[in-house]
Amino acid sequence: MRVCVLAFNSVLSDARILKEADSLAQAGHDVHVHGLADRKHQGTHLRPSGARVTLLVPPKQPPSKSRKLIVPVAGGLALGTAWYVDLFAHFPLLPYVLLAASGAVIALGFPKLKVHLVFPFLKGIIAGVLARSPKWFPVGWMQDIMVRSTHSARIRLLENAANASGADIVHCHDMYTLPAGAAAAAAMGAQLVWDAHEIYEEIAQATPQQQLYYGRLLKRLHGRVDAFITINDSIAGFYAGRYPALPPSVIVKNATLPLGSVEDDGRMRRAAQLPETQKIVLYQGGFAEKRGLRDLVAAAEFLDPDWTLVMMGWGNLEPQLREIAQGVLGRTVGRQQPAICFLPPAPHAELALWTAGARVGLIPYERAGLNHLFCTPNKLWEYPAAGVPILCSPLTEMSLVIARHGVGWLLPEPATPRLIARTINALTEAELSAARAACATYIAQDNWQVYEARLVRLYQDLAARRAVPAGTEVPVPATPLSAIPKP
Repeated sequence: MRVCVLAFNSVLSDARILKEADSLAQAGHDVHVHGLADRKHQGTHLRPSGARVTLLVPPKQPPSKSRKLIVPVAGGLALGTAWYVDLFAHFPLLPYVLLAASGAVIALGFPKLKVHLVFPFLKGIIAGVLARSPKWFPVGWMQDIMVRSTHSARIRLLENAANASGADIVHCHDMYTLPAGAAAAAAMGAQLVWDAHEIYEEIAQATPQQQLYYGRLLKRLHGRVDAFITINDSIAGFYAGRYPALPPSVIVKNATLPLGSVEDDGRMRRAAQLPETQKIVLYQGGFAEKRGLRDLVAAAEFLDPDWTLVMMGWGNLEPQLREIAQGVLGRTVGRQQPAICFLPPAPHAELALWTAGARVGLIPYERAGLNHLFCTPNKLWEYPAAGVPILCSPLTEMSLVIARHGVGWLLPEPATPRLIARTINALTEAELSAARAACATYIAQDNWQVYEARLVRLYQDLAARRAVPAGTEVPVPATPLSAIPKP
């Protein structure tokens, strides 16, 4: 079957999307992934599996007289907004009349006014007004417009690509692709697959407007989904309870491909300028809020001299983390080896070889909403695949992995800097060796091949449904898809 995959990122660094595309292509499907270009990744790429990846660039509009109106319109709106917010107490209806009028302009899409380009700059002021709005005002409608104003062009770009694909199946990853995929699938008579990587209404880094938008979007579209994929049982249970019209979930975890034995070739130590005798505790991934990274960096001050914390990644929080680290290094000048160092992210194809240089891998996420409570990040497999045990927060799904497979330990809660360091310092060589051996057993039992089989079986089921004439009842398989096979 022809499969159009939609992604709201640049794809080439997204291991889950690439693994799924490769597995479907290897199973005989014609797979074309459409994502969004960024500065590093552009153009069309052909995978060894035969899957194609096309990164779309929004068309640039030539300068026009209407675009010259952006600055005065922005200035006028900003001054007007400040004026009516100041007069809020005296004229309580005025802010809502003006907000509704500007929202109507954006929703109707008057192109010459280009108001949608100005709207994002006023979101902070508008959000404050909406927070104090009376019950009768259509807050949800305005909040939807605030979110859509940022992403509407890219959503339309993906929808157009899907419409042009002539696909039998439209496979949507994450949330922002769903409106594009649902519209295209309806127009083409294609089946719609939704692949939910998270609980979007509970994303810790999302604004309240985004969280509300996600919920309203799902309420509107979840009944159109023909097949539903998600990453673990806890998140599947959430969606089953909140959105009962979704099909039964197929669990496809973020497991790694089986790599066999991965040996440390010393590249991380060389990059960090650490001797072989120094033990590395590693955090790899995004430097983002709600991941416990400030306390983690601060914990380096209290590590024993034979341990060094390596922070390998990228993100908006990096300047703050480096500032904390400078203070740590200043207070630990008597150590022979640094308490902490930073490394840039490794190329994904080499990630396991870099990771193998660590003795322990960290996942110190904060208990910030259901999305974190139920999370199963890629690192839950990437560390053990490289023979590195895990030290993670005691969150639901991660705790289950540690308890069932013995591949690591849980951080205390709350995880203060001193308690994090104390937990690391207390690890013995015998404990490290036993957890490392357990990693090999865990990955042999729970790797991408397990979930690839589920994904391929799901597509076989979709093909069978597509072959049946409309109105014919299709029997439900005797064994649920999510249970085939289960480690």
